[in-house]
Amino acid sequence: VHCDEMGRVKIRFPGTRAQDHGDRGLAGANNDECDSAWVRVASNWAGNGPGHQSQCGILGLPRIGSEVLVAFLGGDPDKPVIVGQLYNQEGLPPALSTMD
Repeated sequence: VHCDEMGRVKIRFPGTRAQDHGDRGLAGANNDECDSAWVRVASNWAGNGPGHQSQCGILGLPRIGSEVLVAFLGGDPDKPVIVGQLYNQEGLPPALSTMD
């Protein structure tokens, strides 16, 4: 897991191709640190708790290479947030995958 101190991660959108970004210095298609800003990860429980519980919640960060579902706050493409993680052919659900 690669995240910053706020639990944000970097993402890469599938289909991002270098030839589509030639006029922008290949931004988003280099497969390096500059391809994404830090993106917040939504949680079903986050924030401050009552009394002495200054921080509480559940942290479910996606692993590198995970497929995630991204929404944009207010429809603003500059405000992405990861709202979920998805199973796919490379990452099957544990209860349904075949175990050898």
